[in-house]
Amino acid sequence: MRGRLAGISMSILMGSILVMGSAANGQEEAEPVVDAETKQELDEAAQAALEAATHVMKALSIFIERLPRYETPEVLPNGDILIRRLPSDEEESEETAAAETSSDETSSE
Repeated sequence: MRGRLAGISMSILMGSILVMGSAANGQEEAEPVVDAETKQELDEAAQAALEAATHVMKALSIFIERLPRYETPEVLPNGDILIRRLPSDEEESEETAAAETSSDETSSE
């Protein structure tokens, strides 16, 4: 789920960069006269901005993946609010491996 959200957010960012770029290069406005050297510098700057945005999105994706996940809060009859923490992907895989190991041991007996 988190990987899907990160992919969606990456797509949104990249799409917005492309839309802004295409809007800036729209045909409604007069094209400025740019020499080859300036055009090359602009292309390099655009490429650097795209790479930087990609790195930022990867970092944001890693940050989001590491955030702890919680269940929906539950109000107990005595008024306490209980918010259970969901197991992380690593904890789930460890629990699954432990369960498989214990079931293998009991089935072999």
